[in-house]
Amino acid sequence: MKKIKNTLAVTVLLIGLFAFKNAHTNPNPVLLKSLEKEKIVKMLSAQEFGCRPSSELNFYVETTLLKKYRGYAKIEAKVFVFDKLTNQKSMLANENIIVANHKDSLINYDKIINNSETTELENGHIIIHNEKNTEFKLANLLKSELIYNRYIISTNKLLNS
Repeated sequence: MKKIKNTLAVTVLLIGLFAFKNAHTNPNPVLLKSLEKEKIVKMLSAQEFGCRPSSELNFYVETTLLKKYRGYAKIEAKVFVFDKLTNQKSMLANENIIVANHKDSLINYDKIINNSETTELENGHIIIHNEKNTEFKLANLLKSELIYNRYIISTNKLLNS
């Protein structure tokens, strides 16, 4: 009887150790391979046509406030893809954005842009293109409804907090 109790205690202990093992993610983004780039483009186009969300990859947007100016704010937006199978994230785009406090306000933002190319989104936000080595341009990724909605949610949380 004592031997059965000992084996039972050891099995419960081992199950407890392995069941609550923490699966941590790599905090540093991993560079994408060319095959993964094609896979991401196919997934985004499939989701545009009403396909179910993927169980392999998840897209998310992080925004951080760089500086508040009078009448507008400058934020940094990063788009990541998270591989659920390997628990690794990869940064797809990283660019600065000017967000006006009011939709139709006139902004003199020439000092901030420094002769960089800009793209205006449909909601009035202005993307300042930079020369960072990222896989995709933020303006191209925001054409996808999935990433655009996540960008809007992230920006609203940032500016309303």
